[in-house]
Amino acid sequence: MRFMKRFSVVLLIQFCLILSVCAQRVNFETNIDSAFLKAKQENKILFLDYYSQTCHICQAISIHFANPAVSNFYNPNFINYKINVDQISDQEQNFINQAGLKPPGVPVFFFFNGEKKLVHFAVPPAEVKAIVDIGHTALDSNMRVESVERKYKSGNRSINTLVA
Repeated sequence: MRFMKRFSVVLLIQFCLILSVCAQRVNFETNIDSAFLKAKQENKILFLDYYSQTCHICQAISIHFANPAVSNFYNPNFINYKINVDQISDQEQNFINQAGLKPPGVPVFFFFNGEKKLVHFAVPPAEVKAIVDIGHTALDSNMRVESVERKYKSGNRSINTLVA
């Protein structure tokens, strides 16, 4: 009897641990204006996942947002928001127009500072390591897309600059 109680408790603890690991997801804000306000207040970059429900690559990427390697990186480093191109709100469309975004398709990861200035973007593959690497690049002011013009004007014509 005592063994069964201990076994049950151990089993319950293991189940709770598995459940808590599986429950970790990238936390996405639900309002674009409040997401930018939060990014500005917390001095963080806003990560915007631009996707479609009908895109197979987008669906594969969304599964990775539940991976602890992705959520443990994105949640503390970014304010996260996503735009579903199949159901764009007026508020989101206004932002897209004001930002001058013309995405080539889906999926696209955009990164903005708190002032709504685009600092980086990437077309992600559906791989955990690539998703995390894109985030690392967005945090590095010398590697992200916004640095290309500065590097070029300063005479840097390296292949890394020209294909960034």
